[in-house]
Amino acid sequence: DLSDLARKSSISLLEVEVPVKLYHRMSEMVSECEEDSVIAIKRNPDEPWRQFLNLMQIKLPLTEEGEPLTDPAFPRYYKNEMEVIKDLDLIIQSLKEINAGQIATYDVKPVARKAETFGFHLASLDIRQNSSFHDQAMAQLLHAADIPDGEHFAEWSQDKRVEFLSKELQSPRPFVSHREHIGKEADAVLSTYHVLREHIKRFGSKGIGSLIVSMTRNVSDLLVVYALCREAGLMHHSEDGMVCRLQVVPLFETIADLEAAPGILNQFLEHAITRQTLQYLDTSSGEQPSQQVMIGYSDSNKDGGILGSLWSLHHAQKKLTETGEKHGIRIRFFHGRGGTISRGAGPTHRFIAGLPAGTLNGDLRVTEQGEVISQKYANLLTALYNLELLQAGTTGISMGVFDSSEALKKGKEIEKKLEPVVDRLYTYALESYQSLVRSDRFISFFSQATPIDIIESSRIGSRPARRTGKRSFEDLRAIPWVFSWGQSRFYLTGWYGVGTALERLEKEDKEAFLLLSEHAIRYMPFRYIITSASSALALADPEIMKRYASLVEDEALTETYMKKILDEYHRTRNMLEFLYGHKLKERRPRMYTMISFRSERLEALHKLQLDQLKRWRTYKKDGQEEKAEKMLPGMLLVLNAIAGGLGTTG
Repeated sequence: DLSDLARKSSISLLEVEVPVKLYHRMSEMVSECEEDSVIAIKRNPDEPWRQFLNLMQIKLPLTEEGEPLTDPAFPRYYKNEMEVIKDLDLIIQSLKEINAGQIATYDVKPVARKAETFGFHLASLDIRQNSSFHDQAMAQLLHAADIPDGEHFAEWSQDKRVEFLSKELQSPRPFVSHREHIGKEADAVLSTYHVLREHIKRFGSKGIGSLIVSMTRNVSDLLVVYALCREAGLMHHSEDGMVCRLQVVPLFETIADLEAAPGILNQFLEHAITRQTLQYLDTSSGEQPSQQVMIGYSDSNKDGGILGSLWSLHHAQKKLTETGEKHGIRIRFFHGRGGTISRGAGPTHRFIAGLPAGTLNGDLRVTEQGEVISQKYANLLTALYNLELLQAGTTGISMGVFDSSEALKKGKEIEKKLEPVVDRLYTYALESYQSLVRSDRFISFFSQATPIDIIESSRIGSRPARRTGKRSFEDLRAIPWVFSWGQSRFYLTGWYGVGTALERLEKEDKEAFLLLSEHAIRYMPFRYIITSASSALALADPEIMKRYASLVEDEALTETYMKKILDEYHRTRNMLEFLYGHKLKERRPRMYTMISFRSERLEALHKLQLDQLKRWRTYKKDGQEEKAEKMLPGMLLVLNAIAGGLGTTG
């Protein structure tokens, strides 16, 4: 960009009076760059703006091949993008002084905007690790430091952990003097943190995002990260006390963790180091300190189904926002949405409109994963459209431009009436869903009625399909769980429990059900839930479900679970059609048309996959591993083709 600007900025000092500030800065740059500046100045005599831009290019801390310099000498090179922006601002002002405002606006300002947006880092990289992994690392550190019972740190009571960590974090002293061969987990965490420390030392902290703690179960899971940061030199003393150079971010995933989240966040924000760190990190911007909180759609859906997941997230966001307000901290939500309906995917504008009132305070973070990336951003027009939807929804709701004061008042009145009703639906749906998936032999049914075993062999994920070697409900990861139900056209996690919940509410409280029916479409959080469920139903196919269920060896098991599943499928469809006032096909014609176009090819692919599964499982059962292994590439091809036809994986 700087080179392109230099090419365009052919303004001669013979034609205009050059601002003194530009000459003054150029003389500074010549002095800083020494002999390297000679060529930059000689290249374009009598053209000061080109000379200035030439000097800017040689001040970028890059090798001749365009790679970042590992140890640049300052002030020979720019330390950070702020120095680049300062020089670009000087160019803009100097061009305005000579009445070349259009060049400043249309040529220079876009480059300055890029520098502001991308800096020297392009994008920030979050560092994410599981809380149990941190516990193991901490136990190994304590053992190496001869702390009594330190090797059993993960088993300490919550009070003991918090008391110990809080006391330790008052001091900058590390646990051990050496930093290697402490233990597998400790070495992994500390080596990562050392890289972060060196990067921050060299480039500043803008290229590093947050330290995200997966499966945050309690406040000590977050305080442990501070202790590990202290060990790696990522903590330091400020005027107010110890602070962390990076923000520690909780990730609340399961329904139990989402319910506990407000209490955990409250304890975390009360802690002295958190308060000091947030103040330290946000001082430069002059804004209200903000704490990022990540919320997960995948594990909550696996735990409780679509209604249980989305309503748990709804409540958690409201209470977490209130917790932040109590401490004078703005909560910035990071939505860990997956690529399927069951894992939080769906149209961006509907997702934003369905967020609880007051929880979107100016910005948000959202994950885009898997096939969603190509679907939304594969070409410029589609990418612009989706980014505009995201931006318009976020800024519009944050600024209140979509709602008049009267509409807001009515919205709050509706919310006050409907929240208790949906709370009851949540309880009913959760009970229905969990009674199915947590029943004794359901995982056995799931293992045979879906292609989970192919998915486990696919090696397409960043993590294994199971957390350990078992195939239990708790052990299965959310992505292969959802992927399997989609491949076999059950889409179970996207709708199961919704019909039972609605039917039970109608039977037990007709008045509440009618109230919900009246406002179901206008109350956006609930509308988002039923829209997601209706989308999943559209993709589900009872006839194909039955064919996959025929793979289950125990016929009685098949009969038991298929009756429950098909009854709930029809119940959910009927109840949603009652709420909408017409057939789902009439409400979602484009989706049903798309599925109809693809159904012939999908039919053949499902038939092929079923045949492959029967033969492959027979080979595996008979110990003919070589034959089974030869089949795998073809099976993975079919798996991919079905996912492509449906437009979703996990």
